[in-house]
Amino acid sequence: MRTKHLSLKLIFDTSGRATAIGLALTGAATFLIGTTSRAEMCSAEKSYDGTTFRYSICNVSDLDQRRDELPPFTAGLPNGGKMYCAPTSAMNWMTYIANHGYPGIMPGPGYWGPEADPSQPHYNTITSALAQMGSLMGTDPVDGTKGGMDVGIEAWLGSFYGVGDFVVSSFAASGSYSPVFSDMALLALGDSLVIPVIGWYKTWEEAPEEVKEALLSILGYLPTGFYRNGGHVLSMAKAKNDFQFQQIGFRDPASDNGSTSDQSPFVTDIYHVVEESHNFDGESRTQSKVEGIGTHAFLDAYHAIIPKYGLAADQNFIIFIKPIFLQEEGLPPAEIIKGFASATGSCSECCSSTMTRYASSAK
Repeated sequence: MRTKHLSLKLIFDTSGRATAIGLALTGAATFLIGTTSRAEMCSAEKSYDGTTFRYSICNVSDLDQRRDELPPFTAGLPNGGKMYCAPTSAMNWMTYIANHGYPGIMPGPGYWGPEADPSQPHYNTITSALAQMGSLMGTDPVDGTKGGMDVGIEAWLGSFYGVGDFVVSSFAASGSYSPVFSDMALLALGDSLVIPVIGWYKTWEEAPEEVKEALLSILGYLPTGFYRNGGHVLSMAKAKNDFQFQQIGFRDPASDNGSTSDQSPFVTDIYHVVEESHNFDGESRTQSKVEGIGTHAFLDAYHAIIPKYGLAADQNFIIFIKPIFLQEEGLPPAEIIKGFASATGSCSECCSSTMTRYASSAK
């Protein structure tokens, strides 16, 4: 399991397929604590001025992970899907990709929300897809997903679309480093689909008595800070930083209004985010706390589905070539070719001619 901060460098093999890099740091949530603000309306937005940002992506599925069998029509997942947050959060993005330019990605395009048909054909299709995704990820019905999330997502995308157009990367807390909320938001603003991981943490005072007794006998005192005690995987549909506060919006697979044999309405759960510095699992670092979703809930990892792109350098310019993009409603068309002057380059005419040349060759 990789736990270090990975760069965004894409590595292509001889077939042109990008190599998957990263890890899965997953678990499941069976109980959520606190209140949330629910946003039913959506207006797509991607803006960043170097400090503040706003990100909102619309028409994202909000599939339920908990699925109990209800004969004669409705299938279920192993252990009722209690530990299927990772496959479900990934499937939210598979349906989004299928609906936004890649219809060959299973389960295919369509609306996967609540349905009136008592046989629930769409719901059963998703249940089957979640079982398959869980198999690819190595999801255990009791212990969750521990290491195969990236491999499962990329295998899914590649299996249904030949040589994949996407690469999957992961970032996780390790040592003094942890990914924070702004890291996830900025990657999403760059057209990636982000799957945050929340760690459920406890203070050492909240540890089981036998653990505390062992620590006291060995150390003579209880450590300060927190230790990780499970986690939960979600899909990020909103992000905001406007100087005053930060907000994150989740499509939460565990937020199902108690319905476990049919699909609950799609909603985005909004939470405030603050940065806090503590000792986490014995390491001093800063992590983003999500307020209201649990007593000590901290973002400590995320996965990103990134459309492949190319980089080129010409004269004093760096050229981003992004031929692969999703068709997102409410947003301007994607810029396929975009140039940036280097730190020492400032010739706008050179940039213009370079961009024209690359645009012509890309057609």
